Amino acid sequence: EYSNDDTFPGVWILAKYILERNIDRSLEFSTAAWLLEQSEEELALKIFTSKHQTESNSDPFSSQRVINLIKTHQTALVTYLEYAVFKLKLETDAIHTMLVNIYLDQILSKSDNEETRSKLQAFIITSNSYRVQTVLHRVNQTNRLQREVALLYGKMNNFEQAFRILVDELQDFEYAENYCIILSHGKSSADRKIVAHVLFKVFLNSLDKYPNEIKAALLSLLCNNEIEFDFVEVLQRLPSHWSLASLSQILLRALRTYSYTQRAAKLESSLIRVQNEQLNIKLSQLKRSNTMINEQRQCKHCLQQFYETSCAVYQDGIQVHVHCAKKYKQN
Repeated sequence: EYSNDDTFPGVWILAKYILERNIDRSLEFSTAAWLLEQSEEELALKIFTSKHQTESNSDPFSSQRVINLIKTHQTALVTYLEYAVFKLKLETDAIHTMLVNIYLDQILSKSDNEETRSKLQAFIITSNSYRVQTVLHRVNQTNRLQREVALLYGKMNNFEQAFRILVDELQDFEYAENYCIILSHGKSSADRKIVAHVLFKVFLNSLDKYPNEIKAALLSLLCNNEIEFDFVEVLQRLPSHWSLASLSQILLRALRTYSYTQRAAKLESSLIRVQNEQLNIKLSQLKRSNTMINEQRQCKHCLQQFYETSCAVYQDGIQVHVHCAKKYKQN
C-alpha cells in the first residue's frame, strides 16, 4: 500500500507522469478512473480533460465514456460537463440537457443560489443544443423560476409569452428591455423590429396596470438605440394624451432614423446609378469597336468556324458563337 510507504511522494506523481507523456490510452484512462476512486477528483479531471482527442466510440477519453464513469461524482461531473460545453464546444443535446438539469438540481436544493441561477439563465440564452421542451416541462413544476420560463419561451421564438411573464408577472421592465436586445442579436433588421414591436405591444397592454412604471419603461425602450422600430407605427399607437414634452426624445430619434433611412436610400440609388453609367460606357465602347469575322476564325468554345455575321465578344476580345456563349453562361 502506497499509504504506508514514507518514500512515496503521493498519487499526484502518477497524474504528473501521465500528463507529461503519451502512453497506452487505456492505461491512462484506467489510472484516471483509479484516482477518481481514491477521491482524487481534481487529478482525475486533469487527465480526463487533457487527454481528450476525439468523440469516437473507440476512444477511451470520449465524453460519453468519461461522463458514464464520473456521473456519481456530482462536483466532478459539473466541472467536466462545463469543460465539454465551453472548452471542447461539444453540441450534443444529451450533454447540454444534462448540464441544465444539474444547474436546476442545485438551484432547487437551496433557497439562495443566485450564482448558479445566473449561470443557468446565461446557458438557456446562449446554448442551442439542450432539449427546450424537456427543460420547460421541468421548470414549470415550480413557481420559483418564472424568469427561466420566460427565457425558454423566448428560445422557442414565442416572444409575446416571454415578455408577458417578464412584464405582467415579474414586473421586471428593465430586464424585458435587455432581453429584447439579446433576442435581436444576429437577426435581420426586419426581424429585430418584430421582436421590438412585440415588447412594445406587451408594454402598451399593461399600461393601465402600472401607468407610471410602464410609461417610463416605454420611453426607455423607444429611446434605446440598440432596438429598432418602425416609428410611424409607434407614434400612431402611443397614447394621444401624452404630452409632446414627454415624447421629445422619441420624436428626435424618429426624425434621426427617418433622416438616416432617407440618406441611405439616396446613397444606394446613387451607387446604382454610377454602376449603371459605368456599364453603359463599357457597352458603348464594345459597340464602337470593330470585330473582324471571317471563315478562318474559330469559336473558342466549340472550335467551329463562324458562318453567321453575329458573334459574342468577351471583355478580353475572344469571339464565340452567340449560342455557345449562352450555353456556357447557363453551365
